[in-house]
Amino acid sequence: MFAVLALIAGIGVSFAKPAEVSWAAPAAPAPAAAPQSQPDTLANSPHAGPPGVYVFYDYTNMDPTTYPIVGGHITPQWKLLQTGPDQYDWSWLENWLAKEASSSKPAGIGIDTYDGPCCGGIGVPNYVFQMYPMAKVVCNGETIPKYWDPGYQQEYWKFVQAIGQQYNGDTRIAFLEIGVGLFGETQPASSIYNDCLQAAGLTGDLWIEYVKQVIDAYVLAFPNTQLVMEFAPRYLKMQERRTLTDYAAERGVGLQHSGLIPDGDSLIVDDPNHPAYQAGQYDPLLKWGDQVALAWEGTETQTANGLTATMWRLFNGLDKHPDFILLDDKQVKDPERWELLEFANAHAGRTLADTPSVWVAMRETQYTWFPQWGNYQFWLYQNDNAPGGKTVPLWSVDTTPEGRYTRRTNQNDGNPYMYFNVDDGYIYDGTNQVTIDVTYLDRGYDNWELQYDSADDAYRSAGVITKANSGTWRKVTFTLDDARFANRQPGGGKYPGSDFRIRSRGDGDETIHFVQVISRDQVLPTPAPTWTPWPNPSRSPTPTATFGPSPTPSRTPTTGPTPTPIPRIRTLDCPPLPTDFVADGAVDEWAGFPALTLDRTTSEFVDHPPGPDASDLSATVWCGWQEDDLVLAATITDDQLVRDSSSIWLDDGIEFALDGLRNGWVWGSTDDHQFTIVTDGTLTDFGTQAVVTATTSITTETQGWSVEFYLPASVHGSGALAADRLLGFNVGLNDDDTGEGRDDHMIWQGHTTLGDASGFGELRLVGVANTPTPTSSPADTATPTDTSTGTVTPQPTTATPTHTPTTTPTATRTATSMPTATPTRTPTRTATPVPSATPTATRTATSTPTATQTPTRTATPTSTPLPTSTRTPTATQTSTPTATNTATSQPTATSTATSTRTYTPTPTPTPTATATATATPTPTATVTATPTPTPTATATVTATSTRTYTPTPTPTPTATATVTATATPTATSTPATGAVAGLVFWDVGGDGGDYEPGRDVPLRDATAFLKTAAGQPISKHVTLENGLFQFTDIEPGTYRLQVDPPAGFIIASAPELVVYVTANTVLAPHFPAQLAPTATPTPTATATATATATATMTATATRTATPTPNPTATPTPNPTATPTTTPVNLRISGRVWSDLNRNGLIEAEEPGIFGVEIMLLTDGDRDGKIGSDDVVLARTLSDQDGDYTIENVLPEDYLLVQVDMPDYFSTTANEVPVKATASTPRIVVNFGDRPYWRRYLPVMARGR
Repeated sequence: MFAVLALIAGIGVSFAKPAEVSWAAPAAPAPAAAPQSQPDTLANSPHAGPPGVYVFYDYTNMDPTTYPIVGGHITPQWKLLQTGPDQYDWSWLENWLAKEASSSKPAGIGIDTYDGPCCGGIGVPNYVFQMYPMAKVVCNGETIPKYWDPGYQQEYWKFVQAIGQQYNGDTRIAFLEIGVGLFGETQPASSIYNDCLQAAGLTGDLWIEYVKQVIDAYVLAFPNTQLVMEFAPRYLKMQERRTLTDYAAERGVGLQHSGLIPDGDSLIVDDPNHPAYQAGQYDPLLKWGDQVALAWEGTETQTANGLTATMWRLFNGLDKHPDFILLDDKQVKDPERWELLEFANAHAGRTLADTPSVWVAMRETQYTWFPQWGNYQFWLYQNDNAPGGKTVPLWSVDTTPEGRYTRRTNQNDGNPYMYFNVDDGYIYDGTNQVTIDVTYLDRGYDNWELQYDSADDAYRSAGVITKANSGTWRKVTFTLDDARFANRQPGGGKYPGSDFRIRSRGDGDETIHFVQVISRDQVLPTPAPTWTPWPNPSRSPTPTATFGPSPTPSRTPTTGPTPTPIPRIRTLDCPPLPTDFVADGAVDEWAGFPALTLDRTTSEFVDHPPGPDASDLSATVWCGWQEDDLVLAATITDDQLVRDSSSIWLDDGIEFALDGLRNGWVWGSTDDHQFTIVTDGTLTDFGTQAVVTATTSITTETQGWSVEFYLPASVHGSGALAADRLLGFNVGLNDDDTGEGRDDHMIWQGHTTLGDASGFGELRLVGVANTPTPTSSPADTATPTDTSTGTVTPQPTTATPTHTPTTTPTATRTATSMPTATPTRTPTRTATPVPSATPTATRTATSTPTATQTPTRTATPTSTPLPTSTRTPTATQTSTPTATNTATSQPTATSTATSTRTYTPTPTPTPTATATATATPTPTATVTATPTPTPTATATVTATSTRTYTPTPTPTPTATATVTATATPTATSTPATGAVAGLVFWDVGGDGGDYEPGRDVPLRDATAFLKTAAGQPISKHVTLENGLFQFTDIEPGTYRLQVDPPAGFIIASAPELVVYVTANTVLAPHFPAQLAPTATPTPTATATATATATATMTATATRTATPTPNPTATPTPNPTATPTTTPVNLRISGRVWSDLNRNGLIEAEEPGIFGVEIMLLTDGDRDGKIGSDDVVLARTLSDQDGDYTIENVLPEDYLLVQVDMPDYFSTTANEVPVKATASTPRIVVNFGDRPYWRRYLPVMARGR
């Protein structure tokens, strides 16, 4: 170790000076301005920048005045910054840092040396391998750095010292991620290559030693910059995580977890007898969180997306008291999540001395193998061990984010209370002014009470709340002037006492989602406007008018700073082609058609800004369609054409991405494609999959090349094409001028052509259409009326309470992110509410400040429901009680004609804006007053019509509501054919089951044959490196599927299956193969993206089963049967639920179980049991609510089988005979399971 440090200290680094780069070390720029609610530095990390939300991979430099963000993040590869031995080029990083600084954003940066086959491959400069040919390992065709090679290490240490000399102490940089292995993390490569790496000499101990050396190198190079290490992945054993995080934290290096999720397994290993004790994924955060900086990375995924996932992802992250939270742009751009991001900004990096609030989000895990038990909490603790306070965890009580996890009292079991303890470091003893917010489910008509430890009574009542059975989530705010909070209420476990409790009053249980305490006596270091840091959604029980941003967010004028508009989604018009069109590679016939130009000035993403000149790399792209087929054409300007790499992404080429159904994701469905075409005409989908039924025609020219790309409906998979239909679309260009890999990459819209398609542009199919007649919507007037009633009984209150029925709507930003605020600790009283005027609905939203009420001591509670999830603005204290909805028609487009083959723009019908104004309910509060001379508590049930923060007592802006007219989408027909897309793989484990990523290996050169039911060949497909084969556009019916393995292998299951293809369904059979007894070949297999592709095919079942033949069964087909009938639309559905009391009945408080496999099998002998001749026809997984569905079932006898999950046992039969007939089109079968609770009770008893 010390030898390495000595080597680094003795290295002399010289900088080669490119003509355009100034190599003088720049003066450190002024620190980026941080929002007022963020501290400038962290108490335990003096070199760290402002805490809060940072944009993960901030390629587009998102505007912090538009979005609730603090900074940006980027991770360039090593080879981007070093061009040769001792030759460095910082221009790319300097350009990016300059853009971030121009937006007053601090930056988080990382360095990658290897990004895997999916995402950029090798990041090491080419010269390293030229100087040290042994510094790499090739595993199944994938090049991986040989991290333990002395030559590799010497060059990497020199680079680390060089970048440290350039950027150590740079105040633009908030934190820097240490670059270790795959994606910079503590894993050398994907686990599928572990055997190969071990065979090459990389042991677990050698990997640990290398990572320690990397830590030392960065610590030496960056003494004045906050470092963090991405520690979650590991190489061979979980124990590596404990060893490496201890080593890093002891040297002041922060810890970053790159997988922020709502819930999971293997998180906290708290069993001292387990070999991985304290090596769970969250253990290092809990151990070192109060000593070093902490960071999270949380991105949207197919399994955890949307508002619910973001809410619980952030609650989970804040529970660990992090400093930096990296979120992808999909979450940041969604206005519905902005208040959650602001909440995270306000609490990130806080201590007990400066936190704006303490809170607890009520939940319990649904996982069993060392998960994180209990609530997500932020210095407010709910105590289940207090006598009479044992709560019941609930899951998915409704479809709202609040209802995903929650808890309730259990008065029938002698537990009518919920006890809460405020951390003594925040409030303890004395007389304190406090507000307590409680978010509860307003279901039923019963009452509940808040009792708190006051100056003279340990159980003083803050008020009694009477529910109104609205079915919504509501927030009540209790204002206390005499809170003592000296732990004088009962405690238990590690909390000896409690400070307040929620009491159900014997007439019904209370379901609580969130509790927050704000000290109004605390003085924060930086005064800021007061706020209520909690987004409060509700789901209105009655339809209401929708006010707010259109589906495509756009910024509306406000009284604050002028926001930067979100880039408009760009559209390429796609006209119909003549019937005699031929794709021949000549693009002159496209003259006059709509086109998009792709160059460095029109691209939203350029790999190496500012990018190559248009004469070096640019393109013009056109689109057309014939019936249901699609045609794309392009002419590419490229001064040097290169085609010499085994990876199609590394040579000159063009990428066409399609998200046919516009679901925001390109991967795993038949409508999802990333087509790549290179100069020799090679065409792939997702980089490796051959596309045999599409046509490419290439013409090479002096300064570039042209391509026409014909996609039949069976290939693009987007269904029937029709005028006015929109398809998600993107274009990318790859440039290789040197023959040493991709030199540049530019993308038309967003920053990717794969995976996240939320930033894609659009193809708009146009055709002949009638000229629309503009129609204006009538003006409507809405007058709010009261339809719900709740009762709040504050105790005590003034002798003569003022009673005014009112709503308290709060202005929310329709499109502008306001600076994050923290609450001032000025004592606040609840204002006497006055009638609130009806919001005025117009087509623009203007925020006008208006003064709030002067606080008084009158205890007048306001009872109103919580906001709806549409985040639509309403007005506060406006004076015009009318709502006028105005719709303006669009101008009519005029057709033009030319004498050549020119596209004629076709008028697109202007959607008619229909504004519907519905009365907003104004709940009535019934106050029961008990006269007393000294008011000490005020209960306010606050409601708005959006998730908002309610500023108090600063002026409340008044928003003019915007009515958005929405055009009715065009219905899209679906194809009437099916497909088979299977996988042939080396079954390394020898269990004969489905493909297991990280263990099994896909096989190339296997041949799949599709045959008729009588055995006549129809088509064949030879697998490539990914082991996949596919047959598309198959008419529904019975077929035979045969697979011949490559030389040296035998199919371990039946080599021929009988399959039944149904419309709009993809069968995904797996064929495990094993080594032939007489041969031991080394298969030519590349696991590039195979694991992801396989997992995606399985996951496409979502809530509809994907029929999959059973590879272990050999069916006996009927050679005389020729199916000609159309499948009858029968359906089998049901729920897999947690049968907690084992009575076999689904009850209201028993949640569904996610991810349980359900299989439909033939039952040939009709014995109701699985036999050797029974074939698996379909597989599906239960969704988040435990529901499953299998569609298009034919009348027949079947077996429905549920596969038990680990650590669960069944309370109902796992194998259920099912007789499907035309008279029973809907069959419901439910499956009950229960976890092995006994095994985990000792863990739960410790308060986890």
